Amino acid sequence: MDQLLLLPREDRENNREYACRVLRYNILTLQLIPGSTLNENEIAEQIGISRTPVHESLTTLKSEYLVEIVPQSGSRVSLISLQNVREGLFLRQTIEPAIYRQIAGNVPLELLRSMEQTMAEAGSLVYSTDRESTDRCIKLDDEFHRLAYEAAHKPLLWTAVRNVCSHYDRIRYLESILLKQDLKHVYAEHEKLYEYLLLAGSPDFDLEDFYNRHLSYFKGFFSSVFKKYPEYFITC
Repeated sequence: MDQLLLLPREDRENNREYACRVLRYNILTLQLIPGSTLNENEIAEQIGISRTPVHESLTTLKSEYLVEIVPQSGSRVSLISLQNVREGLFLRQTIEPAIYRQIAGNVPLELLRSMEQTMAEAGSLVYSTDRESTDRCIKLDDEFHRLAYEAAHKPLLWTAVRNVCSHYDRIRYLESILLKQDLKHVYAEHEKLYEYLLLAGSPDFDLEDFYNRHLSYFKGFFSSVFKKYPEYFITC
């Protein structure tokens, strides 16, 4: 198994939570590539914890469709399912335009300021292509949208969306890390969404069309990734 990239521990984080966060980071950023074998003893040794929290973290990641646990064979990083990608994309394209339409002109000031902060930090990172900057930029992208769910009083729905969209999220990392695509388009489109919220919507702004393009940007690069790394994917 490849050497893991370790992360600083967060306050009050137990061993299971830490192992889960480290493994999720390594899977999403392709340090652990799709199909990689996951050895619990090796993971525990690298992280510096016992095997039990590692086993528990793998169970959690299985529920997020990032890990496969095969009886008698052990665990591995799941291949990227194109069906899961399509379902995650469909879910966000269906739900999020409705959320933005609902909250346009009604976002609390503190949440608007938080959105501004995510855009400001992302603006300083969008031209970087290193793994750490890419990871942070994608997290800021997610945080911008999470704040919209919070403004709509739908935090549980955001949690559900995150789980369903785990394979869609892996495509986002693939294009940025493997193809070295910068994320300035995300920054520019968040500015447009922010303006839409400030102006309480606009009859001339086709939110569904805009959102479909916002979430489907990866399609312009996907064929290149699929041809170069077909072993990373499964079609069902």
